[in-house]
Amino acid sequence: MLLAFISWIWIGAAAFLCGFLVLKCIFPQKLGKERSLDLYLMTGLCVLTVYAQFFSLFYKVGGVSTVILMIGCLAILLILRKKVWKYCREQIETTKWYWLLFLIVLAGVILILTIQYTFHSDTDGYHAPSIRWIEEYGVVKGLGNLHHRLAYNSAFFCLQALFSMKFAVNQSLHTMNGFIVFVMLCYAIMSLSIFKKGERIKSSDLIKLCIIFYLCMFDNRWQISSPGSDISALSMILYISAKWCELWEDKCEDIREYGILCLLAVWSVTLKLSTAMIALLAVYPGIQLIRQRKWKQIGLFLAAGMFIVLPFLARNVIISGYLIYPYASIDIFDVDWKMPLAMVEGDRREITAWGRGMTARENYDAPFSVWFPIWFQNIGAGYKVVFAANLFCVLYTVIHGLACLRQKKKLWAFSLLAVNVVSFVFWFISAPLIRYGVVYMLIPLALLSGKLLAGWKYSWLPKAGAAVVLTAGVALLLKTVSFYGSIPWKRPVEYSYHEVDQRQLGNVTIYVPQPPDDTVGYQYFPSTQHVWVLDYLELRTGSLKDGFCIRKEYEGAEWR
Repeated sequence: MLLAFISWIWIGAAAFLCGFLVLKCIFPQKLGKERSLDLYLMTGLCVLTVYAQFFSLFYKVGGVSTVILMIGCLAILLILRKKVWKYCREQIETTKWYWLLFLIVLAGVILILTIQYTFHSDTDGYHAPSIRWIEEYGVVKGLGNLHHRLAYNSAFFCLQALFSMKFAVNQSLHTMNGFIVFVMLCYAIMSLSIFKKGERIKSSDLIKLCIIFYLCMFDNRWQISSPGSDISALSMILYISAKWCELWEDKCEDIREYGILCLLAVWSVTLKLSTAMIALLAVYPGIQLIRQRKWKQIGLFLAAGMFIVLPFLARNVIISGYLIYPYASIDIFDVDWKMPLAMVEGDRREITAWGRGMTARENYDAPFSVWFPIWFQNIGAGYKVVFAANLFCVLYTVIHGLACLRQKKKLWAFSLLAVNVVSFVFWFISAPLIRYGVVYMLIPLALLSGKLLAGWKYSWLPKAGAAVVLTAGVALLLKTVSFYGSIPWKRPVEYSYHEVDQRQLGNVTIYVPQPPDDTVGYQYFPSTQHVWVLDYLELRTGSLKDGFCIRKEYEGAEWR
């Protein structure tokens, strides 16, 4: 627990200083109380993710990258020391004692959940091995050939590798999701206005309750210790939507404020590709900047967006040979390490089919009339109600949008609802796995409810509902803590060990799972989940750091 706490301090300090510098550059004359600490931290995490990805293109992410980052943070602190100190002092002075007590208790609870063994089934499958490759080599050509799930290039893995501290503590820490959950819950709870006397119903409050609901009442509370990308990416969608609503409710006219959230939306896409539709939020500030002829700001935000996404795309090409994996239709690079087309297409179809509940390979191409009844039957009664309510949201958005077009009214007023409805539709038609869809179904309902009830004062009923959500969230977190028998006070629990076998690939030993297990995990490196893949592979140059390619005689072969 002590190491995890130190890790959080280092993550928070680095994120705050990097975020402070970036927002200082964007808002040189406007930096103070109005900029919330959570926005500094989220902006900083975005910057750190981009840094880790760029660094991985040239070298392994470990001691060197940490030393350079420390030097950079010290430089920022020295240059902006007066402004940093002023901001920190104001935050401390304006925070009530009971909020400080709340922060300490919440931090303790989340830390306990962070340091436990990893529950997520995919962690040993590809989360932890991906992080190990980044720690050892940065990025390796054709890594997806060794195991196709290693081609799921989430920028989150680079961010976690940057703060895993393996070079210093002889253990790879998995504390990033815990830190993000802590920040998200602090923001959602401490900024709620629903209990204030005389306040009117706000969409931002409803989405903040969704943040609490999502992080505390689903399997996420069991997966805080895992370095998966789901929690970070999906909670970012909730966070961006809540902050966007706050700007509208405060009648903010500074387009740069919306622009920052759009950059965070682009960052969330690099964390998890299925969040891609949230990037459509950039349409609104883009149109506004064009109307105002602010070409310098347009260029700044476009350059920043490209800077965020560029290392993600570069890593995609290096790992799989494709610009966006697993979409082989975007095939513009002719490299010798490219993953076979059949493997990529098979993986894409498998992702879609599993999301639809069609786990048998022969049913991967089942039509809507076949898979939808099966999917709908298996999602549970509560999800069925929420899904049906979202269909009403889709209908309302379409009708309202057409009415605005006919009457030549501005469409931007409900652009956030429209984008989240599009995200819901995209999730449903692509891979409607229900644990991802919770967020996509919650936000449209919260936004539409807030829109329909706007102007009404909070009565006892919504206050009671909010109190129930908060109480249930806290109770579930505490219940999860009580599940663990003991607390490791010094070091977090390490990644799991598995029984493995060894195979040779050239002069390199590759670890493979020992049946009936189907994962190898972090500890044995390098590894693959499928031993049969080694029959088709070869090292590009005989060296592990130069990557893998398919043997010439097997190019175009059928894949299992």
